[in-house]
Amino acid sequence: MQANIVEDLLGVYDIPYVMHEHAPAETLEERRALGFPFEQTVKTLAFTDRKSRQVLLAALLTGDRLDYSLAAAAFGTQRGHLSRLEPEALRTRLGVVSGGVAPLPVAPDVKVVLDCRVAVLTEPVYTGAGRSDRTLEILVRDLASVPAISVRPIVAPVISP
Repeated sequence: MQANIVEDLLGVYDIPYVMHEHAPAETLEERRALGFPFEQTVKTLAFTDRKSRQVLLAALLTGDRLDYSLAAAAFGTQRGHLSRLEPEALRTRLGVVSGGVAPLPVAPDVKVVLDCRVAVLTEPVYTGAGRSDRTLEILVRDLASVPAISVRPIVAPVISP
């Protein structure tokens, strides 16, 4: 695994960031215990398009739920073509670990979509950094400046009781 793949890519685009080092955190409970503001944490779900074989990364607030149909439309594919990327494929294709996926195009065949609810945040967000013992702190406006990243609605609507 390339330990600095995320930092290398941020350097290519000259994007400012803060890298937080901590004990490995692999579960949601372990990540919450790190103390980062939950409403500013972003999870990145990794898929492949079964037809094109392209890697697709969907970035959304940790407390939100992905709408697979909206995500497929945002990626320009069909819902039935989305397949979750397994941990071994994360390591071999992206050089990152499960739970540490950054919303960055760390390889040429990677497409990233940020959900609209993430895109409006003005405070820094905290997200995967490629490893379970690091968390990336970055401003969304800087993240969204990377060419292979687009902003689209991909979150299931919240239905109030």
